[in-house]
Amino acid sequence: MSYVLGKHHDILGKHYDVLGKHYCILGKHNHVLGKHPCILGKHNDILGKHNDVLGKHYCILGKYEMILNSSPASSQMTSFK
Repeated sequence: MSYVLGKHHDILGKHYDVLGKHYCILGKHNHVLGKHPCILGKHNDILGKHNDVLGKHYCILGKYEMILNSSPASSQMTSFK
């Protein structure tokens, strides 16, 4: 998974934000266990904000774009506004 706008990056299965403050469990972003809100393998944007469990992770300007490359759902571009 790769994210556009250079704010949110997934590298080799690891999920980091620019400030290095957002980490998933065991270095992997797990949708299956529901630790990160998602719908059919896609990130779920709620009210224009992207939150982690601690509510510390927000997308820039209330929106973000991502490209799902190796997604169980399908490879497509998804944009939340």
